[in-house]
Amino acid sequence: MNKTTSNAAFLKGLRYMFWFTLAVLSALFILSVGISADEKLKLTNVLLGYIGVVMTSLVIAFLVAYSGIKKSIEEGESSDTDIFRKNGKLNLNFFKRE
Repeated sequence: MNKTTSNAAFLKGLRYMFWFTLAVLSALFILSVGISADEKLKLTNVLLGYIGVVMTSLVIAFLVAYSGIKKSIEEGESSDTDIFRKNGKLNLNFFKRE
């Protein structure tokens, strides 16, 4: 049976967790902006807030995926220990499916 590489598992976990946390945090952001919008909103403030949502989702997704892969390496569930490399090259493209 072919074991999953650490890099493939990390990138897949990062991609899925990023989209999940982005959806949840976006919904919370839109809900909170909608509830507290008694006066006119400035578009720049909303966009800056949403950039914060995207960055927060990326950080949360990275931490979850990284800690999960580190745990799987310790347990021997992955076939290698190179999380950020594929075929010897740096590979951090988590939008591409493998």
